[in-house]
Amino acid sequence: HIVHNLNGNLQYLRKAANFTFVPQMKHMTIAIYANELQQQVLTQKFTERYTVQFCNSFEALATCEASVYIDLYFDEHLQRLDKPHAWVLAQALTVTNEQLPTNYIRINGWYGLLQQPALQVCMHLAVNADAQALINNLGWKPLVCPDIVGLISARSIAMIINEAYFALAENVATKADIDIAMQLGTNYPFGPFDWSEKIGLQQIHQLLLALAATDDRYAPAPALIQALS
Repeated sequence: HIVHNLNGNLQYLRKAANFTFVPQMKHMTIAIYANELQQQVLTQKFTERYTVQFCNSFEALATCEASVYIDLYFDEHLQRLDKPHAWVLAQALTVTNEQLPTNYIRINGWYGLLQQPALQVCMHLAVNADAQALINNLGWKPLVCPDIVGLISARSIAMIINEAYFALAENVATKADIDIAMQLGTNYPFGPFDWSEKIGLQQIHQLLLALAATDDRYAPAPALIQALS
């Protein structure tokens, strides 16, 4: 009777929070929308344990049937998957939790961070424990971040890349020299220009615009905007 009552109370609380419970699954099918470098990382991480399907568009992702969806292009298209019974890990750095459904987990899936043992995540409070369990099951240690635009590392990386474009426009040094100087000086895995290519300059630009909405220091450099054209 005690177990029955606890289960009943738990179901009531989830309904009250407008939350559709997503069960943990031992053998998961994962649908992924990501660039080639991210696909390489996730292939090595998942294929021995899970069934993985890579999609070449958001529309293809939306038509897949999976236990977990990973959308690493979210910040470019800003479309929500209508998958209330499945987890969605989204590279949603330009928004906050209030703009996303409860089954969405915001992550920083930028190349260079996706390979790390800890994954920066942010989820709705109602699903905190279940979401962290899922991230652990997927092979990462969840690093829970504050519910802010850019989470943690992406804010700093975007700023460094933006400053590199300001320096380039002022003829401080060449792209190659700036990359080498930053690698040697900060011990970053890549220089700012090399890293921006691996992440995708459009995603850097989208995050800078979102951050600049409340802080002018993040306004995209004219040279960065020009590089997109």
